[in-house]
Amino acid sequence: MTDLSRDKTGPDLRAESLRLAYDDRIVVEDLDLAIPPGRITAVVGANACGKSTLLRALARLLAPKAGAVLLDGRSVHSIPTRALRIRAGGRCLGLSADTAFDPALIDWLAEADLIVHETGHGPHTPYEKLAELPARLRAKMRLIHYPDDFDAAASLIEPLVPGRSYAV
Repeated sequence: MTDLSRDKTGPDLRAESLRLAYDDRIVVEDLDLAIPPGRITAVVGANACGKSTLLRALARLLAPKAGAVLLDGRSVHSIPTRALRIRAGGRCLGLSADTAFDPALIDWLAEADLIVHETGHGPHTPYEKLAELPARLRAKMRLIHYPDDFDAAASLIEPLVPGRSYAV
């Protein structure tokens, strides 16, 4: 069994000046909260004090009326539902799927050791936008979901190769 109390790595989840409400009924007012990485945290309180409402906000199921829920310093409500970072063993994998080009999202993914990013038509980030990124960032990025006519040999970013193993 893994002792999670010793592993202090992981995302930094915080709530700052949080106000949560259903319509005009305020349930949580001016809440500041920091959840320690790698720890088990319990939310305890009386009936109807806002515990479930807080958890809904932390899980992005309820948008705050004021304040913010932050994951590694970025509002969870601004992170696309199809973007994520996974940390394990001191390494980080970033994924962006079905997302339009967003410089703030690219900055958020930049700390990952390996970034898998979709490119192509429709909602996907155009390859040209990704090709303009700094070389150090392109070097740790792999492309998926590119168009059939995509010229992988001429690409500044290596496409992800099916069946190949990648070290993170």
